[in-house]
Amino acid sequence: MATLRSGYVIAGAYADKLRRTLFAQTRELVKSGELTPQEVARASGELNRILYEVLVNRLRSDKGDVVRISVNYEVREGRIVWDLETLSIQAWKRVPDEHIARAVSEVKAIAKELVVRAIQYQSLRLAETETGDIIYAVRLADRDVGILMVTPLNENEAIVRGAVTEPVAMILKRIRVEVNAPLDEFIERNVGEIMSKATHSEVLEAEKIIRELRALVEAAKKPEVTPPEEEEL
Repeated sequence: MATLRSGYVIAGAYADKLRRTLFAQTRELVKSGELTPQEVARASGELNRILYEVLVNRLRSDKGDVVRISVNYEVREGRIVWDLETLSIQAWKRVPDEHIARAVSEVKAIAKELVVRAIQYQSLRLAETETGDIIYAVRLADRDVGILMVTPLNENEAIVRGAVTEPVAMILKRIRVEVNAPLDEFIERNVGEIMSKATHSEVLEAEKIIRELRALVEAAKKPEVTPPEEEEL
């Protein structure tokens, strides 16, 4: 069993790409006489008729959209037989140029304000560890994009550390904050300002910290195991 893959290709060119790839993959079989060039062309046309039905007639893909296609096949008695159960198609719609130009123009108008404005993060309390640390998810537009761990020092102070990956990767090293409200309320109201003190980092660095803190969340959620009572003698 062999696999034919298109790689990333615009929808207007997938047919030629698959045809060329199939001919390249079966070159030795054609040389040995196990396949004929006509059979390779026939099989290529057969597959492309199926793909046209999916991409053009059903999905209404534009020629500028990007697709990635893969399918297995085998050679039986001089014929290429497609295993359509393995057919996989991924497609990405092209954004029209005028939509991109409009978005760029709108952002240019607020660019100076945008880079200094606090990002509108939200927070969600996740767990409390055995040592009293409170862990919060950091959210942006209803997506989890990071995590914070808050260590209360007293009623009015806490240490905060964490990381986010969007809209840019940042790491918040341990900073001391003054808490002037109930902790959950304080974090929710000030998470954007707190994260403004973070420093830019590589995505992998931020993800490492997020994984470490999420492991603490999972550990905090595990139920305590009560040892069995000793039998009386």
